[in-house]
Amino acid sequence: MIIRVIILTIALCSLNGNRSIPAPLKTLHTGTSESINLFIGRWVGSATTSREQTRVTLELQQPNNVLNASISLMDMGVMGWPAKDVQLNGGELTLRFPADNSEQILLLKLVDNGTDEPYLEGSWQDTRLEELAMIRLYKDDDERSFNSSQVSMEGPEGILSAEVILPRGKGPFPGVVFLHGSGPQPKDANRFSAFALAEEGVASIIFDKRGVAGSKGDWQGADFEDLAKDGIAVAQHFLGMEEIEFAGFFGHSQGGWIGPLAAILWDETAFVISSAGPAVSPAREAQWSFIYNAKKAGAGDEDIRLIRLLVDHWHQGLRTGEWKSYKSTLELAKTEPWYDTSGLKYLQYPPDPEHLKYYLPFMDHDPIPIIMELNVPLFVLLTPDDESIDALETEEILTELKASGKDIRIKMYPGFNHGFRRLGRENQIRWPGFPEDYFKSQAEFIKDIIHDNER
Repeated sequence: MIIRVIILTIALCSLNGNRSIPAPLKTLHTGTSESINLFIGRWVGSATTSREQTRVTLELQQPNNVLNASISLMDMGVMGWPAKDVQLNGGELTLRFPADNSEQILLLKLVDNGTDEPYLEGSWQDTRLEELAMIRLYKDDDERSFNSSQVSMEGPEGILSAEVILPRGKGPFPGVVFLHGSGPQPKDANRFSAFALAEEGVASIIFDKRGVAGSKGDWQGADFEDLAKDGIAVAQHFLGMEEIEFAGFFGHSQGGWIGPLAAILWDETAFVISSAGPAVSPAREAQWSFIYNAKKAGAGDEDIRLIRLLVDHWHQGLRTGEWKSYKSTLELAKTEPWYDTSGLKYLQYPPDPEHLKYYLPFMDHDPIPIIMELNVPLFVLLTPDDESIDALETEEILTELKASGKDIRIKMYPGFNHGFRRLGRENQIRWPGFPEDYFKSQAEFIKDIIHDNER
């Protein structure tokens, strides 16, 4: 739980990569209806540069005689990214997609090579970069590899709105209940991950956090046990479905604290998966982002001790209302060369009362006793380059717990950030995707549990 996130009202780690982008703005096309119809449908393939490759799905539709398009990038967690501009001139399709700091332009032509399988081929321009990506897509008339349905159930604070994603084929399936990261997360935050697991034969249920979208209640002021009980209400409904064989919890970041707690409160839990979840309290985890930034600016061991002391004093001020120790330590930190880039300047302002209402109920949550009480397998995904949690500290703690006899499995992914997107120098990573086996490793862990139970 990064302190500056609480103060600036920016939610931590939501996940799994779904984009919130404006709807299409306009469309222009010329040509006959017959030629336009050749483009309509679902196209799948890949885009490639000299160093990277990513899977691409392009959807072209013409509702109400308006041509529109969206793309999904299956290696990045991007789903249904709508084009802001679609132009079809003869046999050439131009698509423009908005992005945070650039515009993405796809130029595609329909290629008929004399076979029954014409394809789209062309280039993908990122206005930040010189190199064009080459893209080729083939028409895909196959049905989706999953089915989804909307459901709802009664939670501790009212109705929880959820969606069930089932793999195609005959069940029953192992199932995952997706918990939330911090902030007001809707079910969409975990939709891509659920679809990715469906590709691996695992069912999922995703839901709107209490007080968000279709779910009742108020997430602000709820502690981790409150949120865990919401997850349990969802899990009970999920496990009651004939298609579900057993169910466990997945939690990313803040969800990594909530998942084990839900598991010890619900006897039917089969497993827990924690993605970038800390094995320390939120108050301890809050130190790491400042340390991470300060180390990049040259901070040494003594500087790190000063940062930890300052953040400890800040939390003590929240607990007691006494800020003298904090203020004197802050004045020391302000003299250091790493201070301006560390993010600590955000701590010099009074805490926002609304976000204290959100943070105070769980800032001293200790996950260790809960993990010690856990009696189901725990799979922990970490990256040593995490900017939000000290993954190496968490790995060390969990390794000690594993040595004491707990069923804890740890997988470390170097070179990825807190959201498990690939890191690289600025303008060098075009498609910052997930680790190649990120979802497959989770599915294999779950299926191992099935085999263990059968044995």
